[in-house]
Amino acid sequence: MDQKKLYTDFWNLISETEDYLKYGMKTKHPGTPVFSERSAETETVQPVMTVQEIIPDSENCQNCPMLKAGKKAMPMLGNIHSDLWVVTDPPLQEAEKLNRPFGESEMEYFQKWMTAIELSLPNDLMLQNLTRCRTPGNRPPFPEEMNRCGKEIISRLEIHRPKVILVMGSACASWFTSQKGVKISEIRGRLYSWQGIPLVVTYSPDQVLSYGELKRPVWEDLKSLRNILSGS
Repeated sequence: MDQKKLYTDFWNLISETEDYLKYGMKTKHPGTPVFSERSAETETVQPVMTVQEIIPDSENCQNCPMLKAGKKAMPMLGNIHSDLWVVTDPPLQEAEKLNRPFGESEMEYFQKWMTAIELSLPNDLMLQNLTRCRTPGNRPPFPEEMNRCGKEIISRLEIHRPKVILVMGSACASWFTSQKGVKISEIRGRLYSWQGIPLVVTYSPDQVLSYGELKRPVWEDLKSLRNILSGS
């Protein structure tokens, strides 16, 4: 697909999503580059599909203080045999209520991102949180919490070996790159490797919904992701 057209489609998709989430209507975006006449409204977002629940027989889950305190672990969504695995930061309050990795606005935004690079949830990727329970007060997860849940992720990655891993959000990026407290702006834009699997780091949907200027670096990261998947 032509890069200029793909860029315009992506920009329009996420800009219109922001409009409807913030204002309930479409607004003008004079700064948006116009390379084609394609409308974001023609895209169809695929419904999500739960493929695995919280692994109730998992020793890590059964011994987890958060689960014992009544927290609920979010399910994985998507295709467990896909080439792309996406791991994101802990669920927020709305996600917890909906019993999925993202709240409604973040999920819609994420699916727009995937549509822009010709991928869909549930068919083309697997999505899950690094720590699958919401932390108290939405605080950053503690290292022991990330390590406990991370054991589950590692075991699944070792079995399924996807073609590429996309990590989104500060806590997730810090854990996967073994760089404590690092800012995404300091580490994104380069390719990492996890046990021989390419790993791409970018911002999470809730971060981009809060700071619109992050759309451009996310787009650059998604292009890198698409290139890895296509082998170019």
